[in-house]
Amino acid sequence: MIGVSGGELGIRGFVQALDARSGQTAWKTFTVPAPGEPGSETWKGDSWKTGGASVWITGTTIPS
Repeated sequence: MIGVSGGELGIRGFVQALDARSGQTAWKTFTVPAPGEPGSETWKGDSWKTGGASVWITGTTIPS
């Protein structure tokens, strides 16, 4: 799992999971919804493009 920093620069943050073998994206979710996504009505105009905050996470693993 990874996240992004840079909220002070006006970015749309996200959390993303990558497949460890292929490096392909397993899933990705943004911290602020785009127009048409649930909750988007709370972000007026184009504020969704640069609103929200950085994602600070520590990667974790689940023992098998």
